Amino acid sequence: MFKIILLATTLLIVSCSETNIPNSKLKLAPELLTKLTELKAIELMRNPEFFSIECRIFEPGQTGYYLMSDNTKLNSEYAKWKCAYELKFLKCPDFIVIPDDGFASVSVLRGMIKDYSKTDLESCVNAAIEYAPIQIKPTSEQVSNRDSWSN
Repeated sequence: MFKIILLATTLLIVSCSETNIPNSKLKLAPELLTKLTELKAIELMRNPEFFSIECRIFEPGQTGYYLMSDNTKLNSEYAKWKCAYELKFLKCPDFIVIPDDGFASVSVLRGMIKDYSKTDLESCVNAAIEYAPIQIKPTSEQVSNRDSWSN
């Protein structure tokens, strides 16, 4: 009986997970590895389907993404971030990529194997690194407006 309960609990936990894509290491072109190493971490996050108009794309077959780098987050006043319009035709899961001993170590945050191929992930990682933001900027219009008065 205990084994059945344990198995049911495990299946429930796995089915509630937001990803079943395993962590992976990818070999990168030297210039991409250099950029990733300089930025320390890059995160790609699909734009929410609601409550946000930023980074939204309204064309069929295109997706809006947020792209953040250098371990900065959108919930701070400033971050290295951008709307990744360059990736709008790619099909990407949400992920974080960090440099790891000459490779790119990828952790998928949200996305299922049934929805993404390994080639999808590799294309998204390469594009995310290539287009990763390198400048810090305000994360909201309110911060931009406030800052405009300080000059």
